[in-house]
Amino acid sequence: MVEFFRSTLNNAIKVAETGPGFDFPTYSCGNFDVEDALLRWESAISGESFMDLVGKGLPEVVVEDDTGPVVLVVSDTIVAWLSGANISKLNWLAEAWAGSGGRVKVRSDIAVGIFRGIRDLARENGADDTRIYCWSSG
Repeated sequence: MVEFFRSTLNNAIKVAETGPGFDFPTYSCGNFDVEDALLRWESAISGESFMDLVGKGLPEVVVEDDTGPVVLVVSDTIVAWLSGANISKLNWLAEAWAGSGGRVKVRSDIAVGIFRGIRDLARENGADDTRIYCWSSG
């Protein structure tokens, strides 16, 4: 299970084992390799190569356990881009993701739904110290 949520860093760390549940504004979606996806989205949006982004330490890991859940930061680049994206841009990113050779193939309509969910979280008014995080059950 993959869940995107808006939270402070301290709260993001606290929900690592159980997931954000209903404690925070959340968008839940299916199961996919979220580290790979975040890198591919960032690459498409920024124009930087996948490997260059890996070399920069992206995506930013908040909590990671080799056998359990992971909490990652959705980069400011992705959040800002999605916040301003119309349906044409969401479709473009969905096609870019689908054609990027990722480990998991996601249909474009499902990808657009995921991007809309994250975009809605990004557009919500939150405290200044909140960011968008992603929790995955591993």
